[in-house]
Amino acid sequence: MLERPVTHHLLERQLRRLGLSGGTPPSPELWRRFLEHIDRSYAEGDQDRYLLECSLSTSSHEMKELYETFKRSSESQITAERDRYRSLVQAAPDMIFSLAVEDGSITSLNPAFERLTGWAVEAWINKPFTSLSHPDDVPRAIANIHQVILGESIPPFELRILTKSGENRSAEFIVTPHRDEKRVVRFILGIARDITDRKRAEQDMQAAKEAAETASEAKSEFLANMSHEIRTPMNGFLGMTGLLLETQLDSKQRDFVETIRSSGETLLTLINDILDFSKIESGKLELENHPFDLKACVTGSLDLLRAKAREKSLELATDFLADCPHALVGDVTRVRQILVNLLGNSIKFTSEGGVTVRVRTRATSSTFHELRISVQDTGVGIPADRVDRIFESFSQADASTTRKFGGTGLGLTISKHLAELMGGKIWVESEVGKGSTFHFTVQTRLPLEDEKLQLERSGRQRLVDHDLGRRLPLRILVADDNVINQKVAHLLLENMGYRADLAADGLEVLAALDRQRYDVVLMDVQMPELDGLETTRRIREERDPEEAPKIIAVTAGAMRGDREKCLAAGMNDYVSKPVQADELQAALLRVMGDESVDYEEPAGRGDFGVIAPPIAELEGAVRAEEKPAAEEQPAAEEKPAAEEQQSPSVNLGVITSLYQVRPGVLTELIDNFLSSAGERTTAIREAIEQADASELQKAAHSLKGSSGTLGAMRMAQICSYLEATGRNGTLTEPTGVSGARDATQELENELELVRETFERQLAEWQAAAV
Repeated sequence: MLERPVTHHLLERQLRRLGLSGGTPPSPELWRRFLEHIDRSYAEGDQDRYLLECSLSTSSHEMKELYETFKRSSESQITAERDRYRSLVQAAPDMIFSLAVEDGSITSLNPAFERLTGWAVEAWINKPFTSLSHPDDVPRAIANIHQVILGESIPPFELRILTKSGENRSAEFIVTPHRDEKRVVRFILGIARDITDRKRAEQDMQAAKEAAETASEAKSEFLANMSHEIRTPMNGFLGMTGLLLETQLDSKQRDFVETIRSSGETLLTLINDILDFSKIESGKLELENHPFDLKACVTGSLDLLRAKAREKSLELATDFLADCPHALVGDVTRVRQILVNLLGNSIKFTSEGGVTVRVRTRATSSTFHELRISVQDTGVGIPADRVDRIFESFSQADASTTRKFGGTGLGLTISKHLAELMGGKIWVESEVGKGSTFHFTVQTRLPLEDEKLQLERSGRQRLVDHDLGRRLPLRILVADDNVINQKVAHLLLENMGYRADLAADGLEVLAALDRQRYDVVLMDVQMPELDGLETTRRIREERDPEEAPKIIAVTAGAMRGDREKCLAAGMNDYVSKPVQADELQAALLRVMGDESVDYEEPAGRGDFGVIAPPIAELEGAVRAEEKPAAEEQPAAEEKPAAEEQQSPSVNLGVITSLYQVRPGVLTELIDNFLSSAGERTTAIREAIEQADASELQKAAHSLKGSSGTLGAMRMAQICSYLEATGRNGTLTEPTGVSGARDATQELENELELVRETFERQLAEWQAAAV
């Protein structure tokens, strides 16, 4: 009847329910009733369900006890954690706060608020957060809080806080929204850190930085001014000693003068090194980019030092890789400066053997090339532990080097900076007793077609015959109103073996022809009193053609039709300023009947009348009255753009040719030019302010001539514009005055550039000759 076992505790429970206890002996009736009850329970009920209910009842009771135990433990831990975080907030050095979302009022603050502002915490609860901010910062505070309320993330921001003492303190705020489980922003939490001291330190640091920069600029300006002030008399000093060496001196006098010149050149080299170093240090050294002949750059640098090498019986050699480009675009002056410095060092520290220059290039793209030049010598070498020092400022490999070989220790430092400015680097490989090899690289590019043409024209020079005066004797008159132009023409003619007379204007030319007969007159086209064209017409009208001189026009213009105008006035030939020795020689030969010398249109040097921006737009108004008739104008497609007609700022080829004729005279010419250019520029500015068109035209014309003669092409262009402004009456118009002032400012800037270029080039030549 009973098919399933009954556990002991169930049996005991059922006995108790029937009123039986463990100590009462059951009667047969009771057992029967008990068993029937059990059987009925099994038959009517579900044992598994019953057992499950019993188990759940027991488990529920146990879980309740466990929950109560855990609850008591959790509440204790939460209380401890809450107390710990409250202590951290209370002790935090930064202000911690919360804001209500509804109105941005302050709902809680920690004690750091009182330390920061001086206000009691209780006094600011429920007050608007913006009340803490400086009035000027309120809009920013409102905007930032509004963004946070919208649930946006914002970066840290700064606000000025008003303190109880009235002081404004700066604080950096970090605010973030606090969201509930539905991602709704319930309140805003924030931290504010006092950064007043840091801001003051930053301001002090910025003030110190600005003071240091001002001091550095003042130092650089002082060095530049002092260097210029020293170099100006030094250039004159060296020029005069050069002239003195060309006079009749006995051996002792010559030795004295050569010692004076050598000492002066050494001093000038030192001055220029310091100036270059100062410019590099202050970041004011500017690079130029013009096409240059690579081989001419290297061989020209060697030529400058060949005499020095010859004195020590050293051999100078070059090694060009076969595929090196003929022409590159870069700052040839700075490349030559580095190369001359390295060559000078190698020659200085080499007593026997020789110096070899190796030239390599590597294409870095279809347009750009890395130029690498190495200078190898067989000199004393550099110890390995001192190699790194040689590129440091005012440093040499050995302290005794200065006493034995001389030098400032700046040359290699300047070379290193120059190479890096041109996108390259410099380094050395050396072994004591076997010599050193210095390498440097610079970034260059291949020239464009118009740049190739420009380079080709500038390099097209004929050899000057220094004995032409003996082979073709001529009496020559130079007519020019500019003293510098007169001296340059005289110098170029003297280099060909001629002596020339001088005239300042057309009237003096006519008077000179009345006194004696001349074979050739070099006639400046623009002169006061009587210009070159009218003077030529009078000569042709009033004099016997058999006795009249040949007339060669010398003009600052190089535009189409200028030559034809000169020939129509009766002139025999034409050369343009700046006058090149080979062109002048060719013109002399042509007018005297040498048919083998063809005329070439002077091109590539630019027209002085074409002005580049920012004053190019005024050119049309200024030159309106100068336009030729329609039939004389070139076709529109043939007229190059203004920027294409422009030439480099300074044509160093002009003064290079003069330096080769007589260095001392060139130094004197440049010194006179820079002095007079400053005076002429001042006169131009005064003429503009006084609306004196005549004086403006006169001063600009004078400066234009001397600028072009010495290769200062950009200055000559600007002066041409100013001259036309004075001549055409546009100085009375507002646009004319504005344009003239802009041009004058540009002229002053250009004069400083020309001054630096001339002085640097002279210093380079003189350093190479030391």
